[in-house]
Amino acid sequence: SLAILFICCLLALLTATRVLPVTDGWYEALIYLKDKGLRPYKDIEFVLPPITPMFYQLLKFLTQDDIAANKIIGVFLTLATSGMVFAWLRPVHKTIGALVAAVLFFIILTTFPVYIARDYHTLVDLFAIISIAMMTQAYRHATITPSALAYYAIVGADVALLFLTKQNVGLMLTLAFAGYLVLAHVVFVAPAARRAQLVRWGAFTGAYVLGAAITCAVIVSMYAHGTTITGFVGDLLNVQSKGSPLYMATRLMHDT
Repeated sequence: SLAILFICCLLALLTATRVLPVTDGWYEALIYLKDKGLRPYKDIEFVLPPITPMFYQLLKFLTQDDIAANKIIGVFLTLATSGMVFAWLRPVHKTIGALVAAVLFFIILTTFPVYIARDYHTLVDLFAIISIAMMTQAYRHATITPSALAYYAIVGADVALLFLTKQNVGLMLTLAFAGYLVLAHVVFVAPAARRAQLVRWGAFTGAYVLGAAITCAVIVSMYAHGTTITGFVGDLLNVQSKGSPLYMATRLMHDT
């Protein structure tokens, strides 16, 4: 499996540095205009959330607009995401099963017809895997302790980063984890323990919301340009290309 992963990584690097899809250069153009003094969401019409311009500003700082170097970084980000899949699944499915899943995950991502190594979807995959892995381990933090509250706050921060990268995926995972908190701490609870569980639910939900709110406030404040933070987030939710918030929240049902 390691040999297969190495070969896949090599092929992904060759493909990423030799193929130029029609969308190559879009984000570099955004950063070029930003460097000229124009502001995304104010002077430049831009529908993607603010993590995207931040990501490409970072790539420009690291590589000075070297598109091949940007793609190599993107491939290794995809490889890191696959490594997280392996680390997440290994305790449950043992080494071989987790490694096979990680390799298949890498192959599926890098052979997708519209795969662009340094595209913002690379960050979506990374943040989504971190969020899902942390959500599935949340049951281990069943008592109110500083470490448990910090854990839920980190989950909230990561989901906020996901929302600020691709709003529809972030919204779906936000609602999914909120549903888990309600089911685990309110619904499927013995009546005698319900009061104590409600306290835990309040504490964990508060930490989760606080982590998400602080992350959103810090990042959005860099790009709001006079718009309120809530107004800016509302605009992201109402981007027509993604549909209404209700459509985004129920996207899986529409797609099936």
